[in-house]
Amino acid sequence: MENHFRMEEMYMKRYSYTDYPEHKIEHTTFIGDFYDMRQELDNNGVTPELTVRLAEKLGDWLVNHIGRMDRALGVFLRERR
Repeated sequence: MENHFRMEEMYMKRYSYTDYPEHKIEHTTFIGDFYDMRQELDNNGVTPELTVRLAEKLGDWLVNHIGRMDRALGVFLRERR
């Protein structure tokens, strides 16, 4: 996940993507949230609350980040090549 984000960010910087700051913040936030939930899983095991939060986070990520932000980045990069 972190390698994928680094690669995306490299291309955004290389081609001066105007939405880079917002995109980078989302990556950083997602990584932090992931590690927080991983720590909670390690400490408490699987709980209903963690399961719900994880499902919500992943659903939101698929719809809003991948479906909106990554799609816009893909269009931008295709136009540059």
